[in-house]
Amino acid sequence: MDQALYLDHPSLQRISKNEFDRVWNIVNNNQLPEWIKLKEVLPLGTKIDGYIEVFYPQGVIVSIPGYEALGVANFEECAANSQKRNMHKDLIIKAEVIGYDKVNYWVILGNPEVLDKEYLF
Repeated sequence: MDQALYLDHPSLQRISKNEFDRVWNIVNNNQLPEWIKLKEVLPLGTKIDGYIEVFYPQGVIVSIPGYEALGVANFEECAANSQKRNMHKDLIIKAEVIGYDKVNYWVILGNPEVLDKEYLF
């Protein structure tokens, strides 16, 4: 659940962009072997079935079960190809791998189709 984040909270410490990038790169470098393997098992053109995890400014974040992967799809494309007027978390989405976001380690999804049924966990 989202909560308010007060930037003046005493437990928060402001860091420089360089420090953020340094830590970000350390964390991402630890995930690099899994990222390389993921691109091998989900090559361009692969059709995936997943479910909507969350809506971010970058797009619709999709969990891809069986791969421990996240994909990102264009919100407008999802809305245009949705069987339901009100898209929400856990709806099943079918799409195609069209690229890779190496900054966030997301699979970029194209041709998304949002179904009118929820993923059963």
